[in-house]
Amino acid sequence: MAGADIQEEQGIPFIRINDDEKLGQNLMNEGSRRRVPVHSSLIELGFLDYVQKITQAGHVRPLLAHDGP
Repeated sequence: MAGADIQEEQGIPFIRINDDEKLGQNLMNEGSRRRVPVHSSLIELGFLDYVQKITQAGHVRPLLAHDGP
């Protein structure tokens, strides 16, 4: 996941689950493509501020390890 995957539409922040060949993000199937709203608890904890800071600092993929958990 990259900072650019966190977006907002009509005032609702969401995580965009999508392919990105540059970052090596590949979906298993077309049904995996979706938008997931960011939970209000994460917003209260400062998740959106964190994403903004790391994106402004030039970090492309600090949100998730490439190899998974």
